[in-house]
Amino acid sequence: MKTLEELKLDRDDALRSIGELLGLSVKEERDFTEDEQKRYDDLKSKEVRLKKQITALEENASERALITKADDNQPSSRSKDIGKADTKIEMGEDRSKSKSQWRDISEFMKAVVTASDPLKRGKVDDRLFSPDGFNAEQRAGLGMNVAVDAEGGFLVDQPLSQELLTKAFDVGKLFPKARQIPIAANANSIKINALEDADRTDGNRAGGVVVDWVAEGATTAEGRPTFRQIELNLNKLLGFVYATEEMMQDYGATASIIQQTLSDEIAYRLDRSVLLGDGIGKPLGLLSSGAKIALTRTGAGLIQYADIVAMEEALWGRSDDNAVYYASKSIFPQLMNMTFRTTAGDQHPVFLTMNAGATEAPRRTLMGRPIEFLEQSPILGTEGDLVLADMNQYLFATKGGLKQAFSMHVRFLFEENVWRVSFRADGTLSWNTPLTRADGVGTESPVITIAA
Repeated sequence: MKTLEELKLDRDDALRSIGELLGLSVKEERDFTEDEQKRYDDLKSKEVRLKKQITALEENASERALITKADDNQPSSRSKDIGKADTKIEMGEDRSKSKSQWRDISEFMKAVVTASDPLKRGKVDDRLFSPDGFNAEQRAGLGMNVAVDAEGGFLVDQPLSQELLTKAFDVGKLFPKARQIPIAANANSIKINALEDADRTDGNRAGGVVVDWVAEGATTAEGRPTFRQIELNLNKLLGFVYATEEMMQDYGATASIIQQTLSDEIAYRLDRSVLLGDGIGKPLGLLSSGAKIALTRTGAGLIQYADIVAMEEALWGRSDDNAVYYASKSIFPQLMNMTFRTTAGDQHPVFLTMNAGATEAPRRTLMGRPIEFLEQSPILGTEGDLVLADMNQYLFATKGGLKQAFSMHVRFLFEENVWRVSFRADGTLSWNTPLTRADGVGTESPVITIAA
């Protein structure tokens, strides 16, 4: 029968072979061949079997150690033998001292590297196997996975994952302002009933509700509200960050870099999708919505004061308090030189402080509203270079928060460690068409653009 150390080395070999197969398929951007799939399945079965054997031996050794401790005052040849056997087994750090949470990401990364080192396989921090605060026995009882150690990776606990998502919300300028809709744990989509209220003329409000003044004994026309359904189906945002062996020598710096790059990229992708997404495998963006109003541009390739006035006129009245301008930085020179003429013929700057010229910072407001410059916005002269939008009318559904995992084996052949992050979300404007005004002349919307 093999010793515990030999079983651990065999399991580590199996994990390395699994990592090599995965690394090759990732490098060549393809699925497994038939032979590779069979080898992967065989290695996976072997790894699972070895893991069970190792767990059983460790539990047995732990129980024997307790017996040895209880018999310390009554030494016997049997207890001495047990003590000698136990010296060959590294039981790892004191599990009773493990904390329920990591101090920071760098502490977690260091634990993963240690656990993945074949020379330190016994030194596994219990927190790697309980990322959500449950121990292994509790997780098994709940039908939950323990860890992804079969692939050489470990899940990051929820508090650290939420810290990263919070940073992304701090960086984002569009999606954090949307109406947040959490989806239940047992669902992957949500349907929301909404009034078909696209026409404010008499007899059409709320899809057909009629209220009128009538004489005594008289009645009014029949009416009933019309409803439609808004469906949000979760899509997955997936990203990877690779850290070389050299970078891993400084866990603190590497953790800081990973946190920053992932936060920035998550925020960038979410904001881009909310602005420009086509709704295929991603949220439906503001510029792709059938409810937006695209106004005719006054001058080709320009943004002029008349365009801004027209955007304000087309904005839905109830969005006045919430609407914000979102712009490409390429329009900044247009704003700095933009003026309007009073009835007396005086020229007044639109974006600069009156009579201060360039001696003071620009107001960073337009028509009294904040203006946010987005790097995702299209260039000047393209639809979307300036958008007036009420993000409270945008629905943004999420589920389960951010999920992270760290692996030593996926890029084993390249001496790289892989950090994986995934986030499930979907979004769409709560409107499906512009609103016809009560007088029947003109339309309004919570999203206004200027056509190219």
